[in-house]
Amino acid sequence: MMRAEKLIQIIKTAKLTGGVDDPPSWQIEKTRFQSNLCRILLLPVGGLLVAVMKYVQGYRIENMAVIRAQFKEIWLEKERGQYPLVICSNHLTFIDSALIIWALASNFWYFFNYRAFMWNVPAGDFFKKKLHYHAILYLTKCIFIDRKGSPAHKNAALNLCRYLLAKGNIVLIFPEGQRSREGRFDTDRLRFGTGKILTSLENARVLCVYIRSPLQKAFSNYPPKGSHFSLNMKRIQPNIDGTSKKQASISAVKEIGAVIEQMEQEFFAANSSK
Repeated sequence: MMRAEKLIQIIKTAKLTGGVDDPPSWQIEKTRFQSNLCRILLLPVGGLLVAVMKYVQGYRIENMAVIRAQFKEIWLEKERGQYPLVICSNHLTFIDSALIIWALASNFWYFFNYRAFMWNVPAGDFFKKKLHYHAILYLTKCIFIDRKGSPAHKNAALNLCRYLLAKGNIVLIFPEGQRSREGRFDTDRLRFGTGKILTSLENARVLCVYIRSPLQKAFSNYPPKGSHFSLNMKRIQPNIDGTSKKQASISAVKEIGAVIEQMEQEFFAANSSK
């Protein structure tokens, strides 16, 4: 009887993870240590970052209460449905992930719903060179990926993301792979790592996000002081059926890109007079 129950559990796990091997135990333990440390320091570190954005830089999120209510409902539906959730967004500045995290919920809410405090995947080849950036990002649940790294390195990072998603965490990914140099969402620069993750998971959803201030005319390190950001989001379930896993990955990322591009068009239409 016990063998049968164990076999059923193995089958369920294989369905959730797509049959992909888990990361090595040392990487899992290292990530668990980082996650626990981040949670201990979430309120002081997160509070400091929000204070800097709000009171030093003068940033504001338009309709924050509505956005947070929508995200809480999305989170509750995710928990009830037990499906993986990836967030994909446009990317114009170094602090887009911090702005999205701030917009979607308070630090106190994240503390008690910690798996909703999303992991994100910044460029390790840049941020690891600066100690203060490295420290802050490490303490805010970041998985560093070297954009010039080997395929094995990149696949290991993607596999860790898949593992975290399968465990109920949220992962934030910028599908362009870098800040948009043209100041607009660039569907020609889409990277297909997100698609690889999605095709290795069952029943995954994607929360497409577009965040921007009318003051942001092009890409930059930081948004202009006094920026007021609008955030739009749409949850989708990409079609990952395809003749091959590679084709399914490409199709899924293109679908995500099309949704974000549409939200960008809506942003500019709404702010054409500003």
